[in-house]
This record gives sequence, C-alpha cells and structure tokens, in this order.
Amino acid sequence: MSLAAFTGLSSLVNTRLADRRFWLGSLVTFCLFWVTARLGIDYGSLPPSNLTVVWLPAGIGLVACIALGYRAVIAIWLAAFLINLQDFTNLGGWQWGSELFHSFLAAPINASQAAIAYTLWRRFLGAPIQKSRQLWPLIGWVCLLPTALTLPILVANQAFGGFLPWDEVPNSLLTIWIGDSLGIFLVLPLYDGWRQNRRLSFKSLGWLGLSFSALVLILVLTFVLYPVFLGVTLLALLGLALQIGLLGSALGATALSIVALLATRQGLGPFHRLDPDHPDIAVILLMFSISLAVHIVGLQYSEIRRQRDRLQSAIDEQTNHLLNEIEELDQTRRELEDSKIFTENLIQAANAMVVLLDLEGRIQEINPIAEAITGYHRSEILGKNWFESIVPRDRYPNVWEQFKNCGTQDIPHNFENPILTKDGQERYIVWRNSRVFRKNECIGSVSFGIDITDRRASEKAWERQACYDFLTGLANRFLLQEQGQELLLLAQRHQDTLAVIFIDLDRFKEVNDNFGHEMGDRVLTEVAQRIRQSVRQSDLIARLSGDEFIAILPNTDAQGAAILAQKLQQQITQPILLNNRSIQLTTSLGISLYPVDGDDLEVLIKKADAAMYSIKEGGRDAFSFFTATIGQRLQERLEFEADLRAAIARDQFKLFYQPQISLKDNSIIGLESLLRWQHPRLGLLTPKDFLPIAIEIGLMEEIQQWVLKTACTQNALWQAQGLKSVPIGINFSGFPIQGFCPQIHDILAQSELRPQYIELELNEAILAEQELSGNKGLRQLKNLGLKIAVDDFGCSESTLACLRNEGLNRMKIDASLIQALEQDPSMQKIVTAIIDLGLSLGLRVLAEGVETEFQRQWLKQRGCHEIQGFLMSFPLPAEAVPEVLANGL
Repeated sequence: MSLAAFTGLSSLVNTRLADRRFWLGSLVTFCLFWVTARLGIDYGSLPPSNLTVVWLPAGIGLVACIALGYRAVIAIWLAAFLINLQDFTNLGGWQWGSELFHSFLAAPINASQAAIAYTLWRRFLGAPIQKSRQLWPLIGWVCLLPTALTLPILVANQAFGGFLPWDEVPNSLLTIWIGDSLGIFLVLPLYDGWRQNRRLSFKSLGWLGLSFSALVLILVLTFVLYPVFLGVTLLALLGLALQIGLLGSALGATALSIVALLATRQGLGPFHRLDPDHPDIAVILLMFSISLAVHIVGLQYSEIRRQRDRLQSAIDEQTNHLLNEIEELDQTRRELEDSKIFTENLIQAANAMVVLLDLEGRIQEINPIAEAITGYHRSEILGKNWFESIVPRDRYPNVWEQFKNCGTQDIPHNFENPILTKDGQERYIVWRNSRVFRKNECIGSVSFGIDITDRRASEKAWERQACYDFLTGLANRFLLQEQGQELLLLAQRHQDTLAVIFIDLDRFKEVNDNFGHEMGDRVLTEVAQRIRQSVRQSDLIARLSGDEFIAILPNTDAQGAAILAQKLQQQITQPILLNNRSIQLTTSLGISLYPVDGDDLEVLIKKADAAMYSIKEGGRDAFSFFTATIGQRLQERLEFEADLRAAIARDQFKLFYQPQISLKDNSIIGLESLLRWQHPRLGLLTPKDFLPIAIEIGLMEEIQQWVLKTACTQNALWQAQGLKSVPIGINFSGFPIQGFCPQIHDILAQSELRPQYIELELNEAILAEQELSGNKGLRQLKNLGLKIAVDDFGCSESTLACLRNEGLNRMKIDASLIQALEQDPSMQKIVTAIIDLGLSLGLRVLAEGVETEFQRQWLKQRGCHEIQGFLMSFPLPAEAVPEVLANGL
C-alpha cells in the first residue's frame, strides 16, 4: 500500500466538497472528538501520572473513518489541533510559537492514528463484530498496533516541547498506549452494536433503557457507597450483555469505565483500594479485562442466539414445508374426489357426445347426448364393441385403423367419421379424441363428438348455390372455371383434344318481352335440360348469363364438335310447349379447339364467343369454328374493349347537349345530354357504337356515373353564371336502378344541383323491369326529387305496360315514328293516338327527331308540348350552350 493511501491523502484529493453527508459527518466527528477529548483531559486523568487513562477520541476517530472513509481525517486533524493547542497552552503558558508549532505537529499524529487503525480494521476485520474470535484481531491489530506506532512520536513531541518531563516519558507511553487502545476497544463495539440493532422494537428499546439505568445505579452504588457490590455489578454487566448482545456489553463496559474512572479520580471505589499508589494502572487493566469478558459473553451469547434462531428458522421452515406437503396431499385427495365427481357430472351434462372406450374398443361409458344420437340406451350399449355396433370396421375400415393401436400409439386428436344409429341412419360426427392413462399406462380413450350431419347438408346446399346456377341447375361461371381448368389440364397431360362450344339463343329477349320473365325462365330451364341430354356424362355444361351457355367437351376433335353442334341445334329448335303455347327458338354456336386455338381456358372461351358472334352477324341459326378472320375481328374487339375501359381515365368521353323546344312559345325548356366518345383512331363515336359492348363487359355503371356527374356539374355551373335554369335529360340503361340511387344522391350533393333540374330518361325495357319488381327503383328516384321520362316510346312491344308505372313526368315519342309522318298516313294516326294517350295520363309529350317544318307544325296541331331535333338545333358542345340559353335559338 502506498504512503498516500495509507495516510488517506489519495482519498482527500477526491473529496467532493458538495457532499452533504461528508460535511455533516465531519461536523459530528469534530464535535464528538473535541467534546470527549475535553472531558477526558478535564475529568479522566488519574494520579500519579495525571494522564487520561481512557482516551475515547481514539475510538471516535476510527468510527468516523469507518463511516466516512479517509475523508474523516480532516475533521479529526482540526479537532486534535484545537485540543492540543488548548492543552499545551494550559501546561506551558501562552508562548505563541512553541504551543502552536507543537500543536500543529501533534494533530497529524492523532489523525494518522485513526487512519492507520481504519486501514488495519479494513485488512483484518472489514465488517461489524459478530463473533468472539474477532476480538483478538481487534485488540492486537486495531487497538494496540496503531497506538504503538504513533504514540512514541506524539510523546516525543510533548517532551521536546517542554510539556512533559523526560523522566515521565516511559510511564506516559504505557498509560497513553493502553488508554488509547481502551478507547478504541470501548467505542468500536458500541458503534458495531448500534449498527446491528438499529431496528430494535420499542419494547426492546424500553428494556435496554431500563437495564442501562439499573446498571448505572448499581455502578454508582458500587463505586461510591458499597464497593462490595462489585460482584453484583459484574452480574448486571453480564445480564445486559446476555439480553442485548454486543450493544448491551458495549454500553455496560462504557458505563463501567466512566463510573469507575470518575469514582477512582475521587478516591472512591474498589480500584483505588486495590492500588492506591497507581490506581490508573488498576483502572485500565480491570476495565480492559472486564470489557473483554463482557464482550466475549455478549458475542458468544449473540452467536448462540443466532444459531438458535437459524436452527429455529430451519425447524420452522421444515415444519412449514411438511405442513404444506400435508396440505397439498390433502388438497390433492380432495381434488381427486372432486375431479371424479366432476368428471362423472361432466360426462352426463356435456353438450356433446362423450364416449369412453377401453383398449379393445368396448364401450365403458356414454352420456345422454350419445344415447340420443345413437338411439341406444346406456344399458343396451355398455360393454359392446364400438367398432362393431356403431362404427363397423368392415364398413369403415379407416376408422378402425386409426384406433386399433391406441394402447401403444397416438390417436388422431381431431377426427371426422360417420356412425350408424340404431335405426340404420348414417350420422356424421366430428370428434376430439384423447388417450386415458392410469399410472402412466394407457387404459383406453375418451372422445367428445358433435353431430354435424345437418351442417354438412347445409354446406352442400351452400356449395350447390355457390357453384351451380339456381335456375337451370347447370354449373355457374365459378364452377366452369374450376372444373374446366381441370379438364384442360387433363387434356394437356394426356395430349388429348378438347372442344369448347359457346351457345347463344337467338332473339331470346323477344320471349321475355312477349311472354314475360317467368315464361322466359321456364324456357331457359327446358333448353338447359335439352343441352344436358345431348352431351356425354363426362362433358361440362355451364350457364354463363341470360341465354348464354358453355359446353366443354374433353377428348373431342373438330368432327365430334361439329356433330354435337348439329345435335344441339336440332334439339333446341324443336318447339317448346308451355301453358298451351308453342315457342320455337334458334341458336347460334361458336366452337374453339384445344390445342389448335390456344392452351388457356379463357382464350378458348373468348374465341368460341367470337365464332358465335360471327354467326350472329351472318344471319344466326348456325354454328362456326374459330378462324383467322374471326380471330382478327376478336383482336380488334379486344383492343376496342381495352380502349373503352381506359376512355374515362384518358378523358375521351364528351357530352353534347341538344335543346328541347316548347311548341307554345319556341323557348328552350330543357337539354338532352348526348354521350360521344372521341376515339383516338376511329374518331367521334355515338353510343350505338360502344354502349352495347360497355354493357357486355360491365362498364355501363361507371360510364353512367361519369355522365351524371358531368351533366350535374355543368348545369350547376351554368346556373351559377346566371343563365336560364333548365333540366338536363340523361339516358339511363344497362343496369338496375336501385343500386344506383345512392350514387345519384351523392353526385347531387357534391355538385349542389337541385334534383328538379335532372331528368332521367328510362327506356321501356327498364320500366318493364320496374313493373315486375314493384317499382322500387322508381319510388327511390322520385323520393330524390328527380324527373322521369319514358324514352323512345313506341319502339317496343311492351309500350303500354310501361305506362302503368307511377311517377312518370314525360313521354318522349321515338324519332323513328316522327320521321315516318310524311310518308305513312297510318303512322300519323298512331302518333296522334300516342299524343292523346300521354295527354290523358297527364304527361308532358315530347317528340324526338323533328327534322322538317311539316313535322313541327303537324305535332303542334295535335297538341304535342315539346320537340327536339335537327330542325331546331344539332347537339351542341358545352361551350356553345351558354349562348343558346342566354339568347335562345
């Protein structure tokens, strides 16, 4: 160890001045050191040397270092300097240089003594005193050695300063050495005892105070009045040590030292009588001996008490452990009893089948649910073999295979299998199975089952609804894709041919229009039955939509496909008798072949569709194979469809507006929006060029939404500019009205256009559908506040039926009727009747396609309200409309 570390200088360098604990501890150390030194000098000296025989500041210095570390040396040095200065001044008179100098030299010696004692304490003890064997290193290393090292220097300093005669040096060395050692021996056990008993209860503290007071009283009586009580005093000291331990022995030894010192100083007590000439040596030796004895007794008793406590703790722990084990065993017994009762109740009350089998499959227990499902009473079935009576192994061998080795192998945790009930019905059960063990040996199995027979039936019904057409029972588009792909993969794997026939009924719409949709559905059912009877069992037949069917024929070449196409034509062409009516249909068929026309199912269907459309264009009632020419047309159609799908995103649609004129005053009473497509290659296209395809590929709703939004926004803009407010007519077709009503509401709200300025023009086919559905869509439109017009009136066979719909505002006579007025007198009678019909129904009547003055005058004379056509104005782009609204035509 370095000199700096030994003396504490290295720690002094690292002292943190802001440490509150350091400052408070230093202040307490300074005060205690100075006070005990002052009291020791004033009241602790004995003749003949008149030196302090118990130097408590030595012990206080060590304790301060233990509490604060080497930093406590500063406070010790200051207190020692002050004490030495006062003492030297009293001994030699005030001589400025000598007292100050020797006091300055003596203070580091006192501080070094504390530092050396602390260093040796750390080396040989390092912990509070708990055992009697720790007393010997305490006495030898911590008490005697530090004082022996420092006192010669201290005494020499006093002698050289003239404060101590040289002839008294030997006796002074002995007295101070033992007195400083005794001070450490008294104070350190007191400090350790306090540290070990800081958490004494109030009862223990009260007992300690009472015992200490009694001891002080006995000591006073012994040393002042009755020295013969010294034996009683020793007994009291031992009692305090036995009761409290080290703290009691330290308090007793300290009290004994103080009382004995004060009494001996006054010439009282047994120590003075033992050696009147040298009472100091007697006091020191007896106090040291008595203190050592009581410390040994106290520490031994404390050790015995700690061992007793540890033993008692171990006994308590073992006792508690045994009690816990007994409690656990008792709890386990109760739980087993409860578990047995619970298991029996669970089996009986479970909301599922419960079946217990032994290793041979014999039934050990079943619950009421299992009785109800199997049809067997418990008394009938117990003991019988499950795999013979309920799940016969000859009928369901796979079930027996899973369970026959239950004793040595795992069984399926989840399993589904049918069972046979008592009356022979087959019920499907899903099981949750577990093996049953007793003493680590499998004794059987327990199964919990739920009857899913009804659920399986529902699933099959749902599967049929999801995969089959509800009307005809044929496969739907979903099943066509799934099974058709499987047939195509088989053909590819075996290098077989495959044919796809696209079947479309010619003019089937006329059946619905003339006989109604109910009759049309019956016709479709009959056609589906005839197609099914015409094909093989291995062929796949599906209904795509409406009157379109698909036949996929595996292992069929071109010749076989042609033969089947002819057979289908013959079968479908035969008259269909329904409700005493004969309905005769023709059909158009298109055929594509694998691998000639492609190896993808969608491609083959599209090519068969294209071949069918070539027949439609050529006159119907025939069949055709896909050819290169048809392929070219198909490619053009696919490109046209792609362009149509991107038209909105590319801003290629435009709205033109044709004014509607009142025949009364020639004023503009409305505008009809007319959709045009500015195709990048084909130029400006009218709706007849692309709307049928848009309806077919499912784009009509998106286009209709764009038209409505554009027209509403444009009309709101014109009204905001102060132009004449007139409604805009918008044609509606291609998809149901009901689903579009929320979008109409949202568009009107976004454009802030009042609904009376939008007129939806519905053709007769839509109105006929509304008649069948109870006019729900029309009522929703009227609730929105829209106007509704019958568009192209007179060009359909269902004309009169559509007028029964409520909520109509206007009738628009089809342009084909108006354009025939001049050449066909009979048409004049028809149009006159139509106008009269509209007037009688309270509808506004508008004639479309007016192109001559004759037509205009004739219509005016017949009472027609409004007209529109090329005679008044061609369709106008949006930028030309403000001029017309402002100034008229």
